[in-house]
Amino acid sequence: MSTRKTVFICNLAIIALCIVSIVAYFIMPFWRVNVKYTLTAETLEEILPDDTDTGSDDVNSIYEGINFSELLEEDIPLEISIELRTSDVLGSMDSDSNKLVENILYNNVHNIIDQMDPYINDMVQKLVKTVVKTTFKEELKKQVKESLGEGTTDDQLQAELNAMGLTDEDIDAKMTSFHSNYTQS
Repeated sequence: MSTRKTVFICNLAIIALCIVSIVAYFIMPFWRVNVKYTLTAETLEEILPDDTDTGSDDVNSIYEGINFSELLEEDIPLEISIELRTSDVLGSMDSDSNKLVENILYNNVHNIIDQMDPYINDMVQKLVKTVVKTTFKEELKKQVKESLGEGTTDDQLQAELNAMGLTDEDIDAKMTSFHSNYTQS
């Protein structure tokens, strides 16, 4: 084979590699940052807002009823990636920088939400169930205490609730039954 044919074949290979690399710039991300984090029950408890400063007793009593280890039965491995695409980089030459930033944020936020969505749905269902149960118990105790009078002690209140068949276990069982009937419909 002549040198000329060898050079021609090598040039074709280089041209093909260049075309593949240019196409890859438009298909693959231009720049990507991957962050891995494991969300635990303890971390979730720390990041939820603490309303002790605002004096909101209702919110504090709800938080006290939440068992975060039950809410997060297993640790959630989060793998969040933020990326810039070649179209974003080329779009930066345009005069509308606000639109470019909005597009970059829009794409990245949706990627993060898509990654976290299954975990969030499961946590929200458990959290709503716990909050409803806790709120119901607190409101029931408040109403019974008001009907008994101002001087009612906690022991008298609990004795009255027990006499009515409204122990914490009974309320939990009825709420679980209600929840399972509601989710089946």
